[in-house]
Amino acid sequence: MIAFDIGRALGNLLLAGSLLYLLYQASKVTSEKSLRPSLPMCFYLALATWLVITSIITAPTLGTIKQVLSFIATSSIALLVLRFAQIENIPKQLRRHSTLLLLPIPIFAVKTIECRLNSECVPAIDFNGMVMTALLPIALYAIGIHSRIRKSVSIAIGSLCILLLLFADSRTELMMLLASFCIFFLFLKRKLLWLPVALLGALIFVLFVDLTIPAEHNLPPQAIDSVPEALELTPAELIRSLSNHRFEIWSQVLQNPPENLITGTGIKRTLTEIDLVWEVKHIHNIFLEVGYELGLPGVLIYSAWLLVFFRFSVAVYRAVDTRERLLYAVVLASAGALLVGGILDKSYTSKIMSFLLPFFLGLLYYIGSQVNPTPLRAEKAVN
Repeated sequence: MIAFDIGRALGNLLLAGSLLYLLYQASKVTSEKSLRPSLPMCFYLALATWLVITSIITAPTLGTIKQVLSFIATSSIALLVLRFAQIENIPKQLRRHSTLLLLPIPIFAVKTIECRLNSECVPAIDFNGMVMTALLPIALYAIGIHSRIRKSVSIAIGSLCILLLLFADSRTELMMLLASFCIFFLFLKRKLLWLPVALLGALIFVLFVDLTIPAEHNLPPQAIDSVPEALELTPAELIRSLSNHRFEIWSQVLQNPPENLITGTGIKRTLTEIDLVWEVKHIHNIFLEVGYELGLPGVLIYSAWLLVFFRFSVAVYRAVDTRERLLYAVVLASAGALLVGGILDKSYTSKIMSFLLPFFLGLLYYIGSQVNPTPLRAEKAVN
């Protein structure tokens, strides 16, 4: 017990120290060419400030204070990415070090196989497929860059994809994988524009059907073990089973808004304010959770913080050359996969959403700010 307390205290000191260091590094970053690199920091600081304000207004506890500090410290990795703006040839730097991202892949694979062989092991705890899914596009790109034999590259890509499909610990990873491939091929093959559009249309249809058909709240979630069992279910039951009742949870959250739409309920208080039908740790949607806990200003700031990174994506993609264009599409695919994972499964305070997502989005934004400082509107005006 003493060792645990000492470790926790050291961890908190490390957390606070890293936060102060990142803020210090970010304060020294300036841009002589454009003010655009300051936009992510402005939106991030606005979000962090509003998070602290709402937490104070809603009577914070020790747990909420810890969550606020954790969110600010882990999200500050986005501020550290600001330092990349001072490095020349960012794509070459990233390509040179991208082989390091291959190291977690075999570790995750072995851990996943071990979890599947051991029935007492919980894959969601011992292995996080979302991290592997986000790293997969960059890992595949690194394999392709450093391999001289195309056949071996194809075998490696196929093996990793099959491994992920077979051993993913939930359907969220499969949706993330599909989203990353949609984004990747959308940038490389414009003719595949119908693929993400069709996926979005299917999700909207599923959401509409699930919200309009009444649910049997007294029934536990049904697990589908075979195709015949799936055929015996009604369309509404099949949708709820495949989505693990996420749409039903989202519907219940939307039907029970917080009393104060400006400040929200405060961090980590969604489940105490809403008596959800199913026992869950969070509501499995970063936007709904931010809106419920931080109010309308919080969700607007959070949305703007994400949108600012994607603003120049198309213009940057047109400006870079062939190899860097592929790298840009790969990084964008990883960021898109993480965003899909956050919408379907993660809390905005989780380490994946407050650490990996800001890192990928910040890296994406600054690759773009280096290779193409011209906004898309100006490019269209010139053409």
